[in-house]
Amino acid sequence: MGSLVESGTGRFLVCAVGTKTQLGKMDALLNPEEELTPLQAKLEAIVHQISYFGLAVAVLTFLALTIEGIIKFARVDNVWSLEAFGGLLNVFILAIAIIIVAIPEGLPLAV
Repeated sequence: MGSLVESGTGRFLVCAVGTKTQLGKMDALLNPEEELTPLQAKLEAIVHQISYFGLAVAVLTFLALTIEGIIKFARVDNVWSLEAFGGLLNVFILAIAIIIVAIPEGLPLAV
């Protein structure tokens, strides 16, 4: 859309782009932004609540298992090893998995 030049040279001055042009204004009139339906608004609120809950559970799980690992470390040998870091990495991976699994796959698509 717009102008097509077959050949030659010329100069032009751009006064507006995007939605500020006449073509952009017509597009905005023909395709208005859709408002959320009440069901979509409720589903969006539920998705946010589930997300916050999943994040809270993941953080609490990470903290609890990290504290447990530190207590075991303090009781056993007080030597940092690759096993200790591997355990911490496993706890971190578990927390990330909880965050990923917290939201059902199709729920955001329904919104």
